[in-house]
Amino acid sequence: MLSPTLGENSWKMIARASEEGIAKDIWKVGDEIDIVLTGDYKGSITAQIAGFGHDDLVEGGKAGITFLSKQVLSGGMMSDAKSTTITGWEVTLMRSQVMPKIRASLPTDLQKCIKTVLKSSSKGTVSDGGNFVTEDDVFIPSLSEVLSSDSIDQKGPSNFPVYDYAKHAKKDGNKYDVFRSDGDIQKTSQVGSGAVDWWTRSAVYYGTNCFCMITGGAKFDAKQHYNSSNVCFGFCI
Repeated sequence: MLSPTLGENSWKMIARASEEGIAKDIWKVGDEIDIVLTGDYKGSITAQIAGFGHDDLVEGGKAGITFLSKQVLSGGMMSDAKSTTITGWEVTLMRSQVMPKIRASLPTDLQKCIKTVLKSSSKGTVSDGGNFVTEDDVFIPSLSEVLSSDSIDQKGPSNFPVYDYAKHAKKDGNKYDVFRSDGDIQKTSQVGSGAVDWWTRSAVYYGTNCFCMITGGAKFDAKQHYNSSNVCFGFCI
């Protein structure tokens, strides 16, 4: 029997409710469940329901539930400092190396329930390089999945070229329902040391190849890909 308290259910039970399309009738956006990580990432982290029926499944249809981590992990750089050409999320070390390590650190019963979804991401080019789509099982949010278009206009640095994010980062998917206020956007580390910066997968050209980063003040900035920051990760079941 499914419990209305999310954390009292097994991942297999949650996944079944998701697949049957009844999850939204039992739980709500923002509901939490604790996860114990092992392997490269150790300790506890809380996952929140970010939205229902939000992400597109590779096989068609929508994923029943998307989860995002309430705290961030220390993920490091998007790409190696030696990289000279950054075309976006698709070719980052964050996607090819860090995400698989995070996935492998999740409980085995959860890993079995994770669905592969399609994620749109902007390219870090001056010209209108557009957006591309990748197939991801564990991912980080895009700028537009965290902030609405109006918020992107209001919360960006004053010297940030409008062209760069208006044509690219604003098209990286729709905002998750869990991001209702600045408090929802602000994230702490696993040890709760106050609001910290964290990466998004939206690439922009900001004098050099950069990715958008959510700041501790619930605003955003653009940082070079080889800067180090934290990771809010997500997955769908």
